[in-house]
Amino acid sequence: MFINIPWFSTFTLCTEILVTAGLFYVFYFAYAKNIFSYKTAGVVLAYEILFNITYMAKRFFTHVDNAIIPHSSFYIALAIFHGTFSLLMFILLVIFMFFAWKNYGRGINYFKEHRRMTIVFLVSWIIAVLSGVLFYYVAYFSS
Repeated sequence: MFINIPWFSTFTLCTEILVTAGLFYVFYFAYAKNIFSYKTAGVVLAYEILFNITYMAKRFFTHVDNAIIPHSSFYIALAIFHGTFSLLMFILLVIFMFFAWKNYGRGINYFKEHRRMTIVFLVSWIIAVLSGVLFYYVAYFSS
């Protein structure tokens, strides 16, 4: 069973959890200590662009379905939700980090100033990551 799992899928799943930890690190220190970690934010954004967006594009253009049994409607809906929502969250991450970067540079605690938006973003990010974990499980471990 494990032989059929693409290594890049497993790698991306594991590193996305690390990216999420980095993202929460940036948000925590920026919110609680008014210190915006420009380097960590840059690494998170660079990783998302270089690996996750590349991975999503590669899977979109090269996915070959070798399944004998057609996929369930849940699997298809989950694939659509995860792909669309993850891409939306990436775009929002870029926008959010841009405004945070500018505001923290001027001494404004952007995440405190926009507390509700920050919470909604973080909860949405977690939903996107968990939908990826669920999609990975459904794709490779459910029968």
